[in-house]
Amino acid sequence: KARSKRRRMSGGEHTSEFGDADGLEDDDEAMPESFYDLTHEKLDETLSKNQGIEKRLETKIKRCFKQFILKFRVEGLTEPRYPDMLRKMAEENQMHLDVNYGHLQQWSAQLALWVADYPLQILPLLNQTLLEEAARKFGTYRNMVEAEETELRVAVHSFPVREPIRELSTRHLGKLISVNGVVTKRLKVNNEIKRLYLRCAKCNFLSPPFDVESDKDLKPGSCIECQSKGPWKVDRQQTLYRNHQKATIQESPSSVEPGKMPRSKTVILTGDQVDSVRPGDELQLTGIYKCLYDAGTNASTCFPVFRTEISAVHVHRRGDVKLIEITDDKQAQILELAKDPNIRERFIASMAPSIYGMKHVKTAIALSMMGGQSKLTAGKHRIRGDINTLIVGDPGLAKSQFLKYIEQTFPRAIYTTGKGASAVGLTAAVTKDENGDWGLEGGAMVMADDGMCLIDEFDKMNEVDRTSLHEAMEQQTISVSKA
Repeated sequence: KARSKRRRMSGGEHTSEFGDADGLEDDDEAMPESFYDLTHEKLDETLSKNQGIEKRLETKIKRCFKQFILKFRVEGLTEPRYPDMLRKMAEENQMHLDVNYGHLQQWSAQLALWVADYPLQILPLLNQTLLEEAARKFGTYRNMVEAEETELRVAVHSFPVREPIRELSTRHLGKLISVNGVVTKRLKVNNEIKRLYLRCAKCNFLSPPFDVESDKDLKPGSCIECQSKGPWKVDRQQTLYRNHQKATIQESPSSVEPGKMPRSKTVILTGDQVDSVRPGDELQLTGIYKCLYDAGTNASTCFPVFRTEISAVHVHRRGDVKLIEITDDKQAQILELAKDPNIRERFIASMAPSIYGMKHVKTAIALSMMGGQSKLTAGKHRIRGDINTLIVGDPGLAKSQFLKYIEQTFPRAIYTTGKGASAVGLTAAVTKDENGDWGLEGGAMVMADDGMCLIDEFDKMNEVDRTSLHEAMEQQTISVSKA
């Protein structure tokens, strides 16, 4: 009885935040399913009339996602999955929570469908819920709420529908998509205005903040204090900014049909995603496909054309050794293998098993793939730990097959042929981007950083081009001689 009375009394206080009595933690756990069940809700009709999401449904969506964070259990496990991930996020001071789309689908199929179809409207609500939940448990995020920062975001990954970059079309606009590709170019990090504060130039009065969005016009109206219509000046101290970076993602050359050029798309990275990828990385990217008005193209073609870009929601680098989670079972298996006295022979024998014999070549390739330990002698100079391997032999002795095998098995490998390769294509080129800034674009050697660079037909290379590789092979550095 006392508990029901307390719930009734506290209901009045917390109505503003979550509708009902969400303030007490035990009430969160005991919330009936009808409070957050979205099965019979309709979102398409309200959005088609451009009315936005109504307040009641907004509260219900937030409630549903909050219960998902608190209660969702993976099959076979007794503990809820996401409270632990929320704690890990706070420990590492991260600004995003990785949420599996499949888990969201199991919890509420309707919410998962809306996230896929209307990500621009639904994801901000989920971000807000995550911020409120994190602020309730951890002090660092509470400070963010007080400073009115909304940097925390839900990174949805493992989206089941994969689209090739060349098949992105008008039906994907404004929807959640998942694409694979290789990063070819990355521009510098810029500051993007997120919340703008203006001061009246006549009476110096600070106007209320404007949330800046690219597709909305900014119309301040008149000053509250002196009713003048302007001019305005920006208050740079109060204004909130966020990181903003452009990268270019291209179809991986192996997936392109013969005779076709690989297509590329611009990707926008914001917040804590900036500088998380570098040229040469193979990405599994989940994002929102957007279209933007492009005045430059329209002026040149005399026709209204919209250029498209992908706004990244979750970025996963494939083959990144640092991101591979080694479970306790795998660790036990690795230690078990390490105790085996014949592990060296077993490892060498497992190199390109379809090619018979060739023990010496396989040994050299195994040693080259494993690499050694580089030495820093008293901080003065560095001695490299990796070996460079040259395979020489008659035609038809499977030299190229070995290289192809490494390309398929090694996490980060770049394959190129010596005949068509130039010094610039192998090392680095200096290019100009659309803003007129100079930037470095990495060649095959740069792309294969921390990996293997495989050059076939090495003897057909130009003498001048071959000398440009000597520095990379010996010092493991590439110097660019450009003013």
